Amino acid sequence: MNMAKFDLGGENIGKDGWGLYANLDTSTPTKGGHISAIFPKAGIYTVQLSAIGVVAGGFKSNPMADIKWTLEGQVQRRLISITQGTSISGVGEAATVTVYDDSALMIGSDQTYQILIQMGLGNRTGADPLYYPVIDCRLPGGFGVHAGAAHVAAHSTRTLFVPRDLGIMGVNVYTTLTEAEIAAGESATMRLISATGSVLTWDVAKYPEAFVPIPVNMNNLTLVNNTGLAKWFGVAYKIDG
Repeated sequence: MNMAKFDLGGENIGKDGWGLYANLDTSTPTKGGHISAIFPKAGIYTVQLSAIGVVAGGFKSNPMADIKWTLEGQVQRRLISITQGTSISGVGEAATVTVYDDSALMIGSDQTYQILIQMGLGNRTGADPLYYPVIDCRLPGGFGVHAGAAHVAAHSTRTLFVPRDLGIMGVNVYTTLTEAEIAAGESATMRLISATGSVLTWDVAKYPEAFVPIPVNMNNLTLVNNTGLAKWFGVAYKIDG
């Protein structure tokens, strides 16, 4: 039984069903692909997402998927990057998937590429985590943005809000320090700050590969640059799938 309906802001090259093939144009970020499906019965369904024909090397792109599962009037939301393609499962009796490009503030030339959304019955294979990059971390002076990267001035801090309703399990923050900086006692850390003001501090230069679990009451993430030079911090959240 096929009851899917489309409401598309970009170009719809597909047909009625739980699938959609559409174009994304980085010069018009408000347009994207959108699919809504009312399932024959409540259950576990999987959304598969791909970005096709993305040009690297001087061209910007940042395809994101906003997925909402509905069950008995309650909505669960997941927001994920699909640059490398991914699958995510959820429980519901209906779902909507909106894919858009969030590269408006990034450095690079505009391009048009394709995205593919497929939705079907069953759980996704594997249990690897999905990742959600920090978006809109602008360079000083507004010169541009790099998805998943935050710029912090020398001997300064920068605070980011921990996104809500994304199913976040942990956060990875990394940056590079030279041997001379480490020998001089300089460091780079992150602080997870809770709603009650308690702080969890993590040395991101010493443990660049680690994902730190985020307690449920953590609201803010502060990046601390204790070096004499401005640094880029890479930030990624681990979310359930």
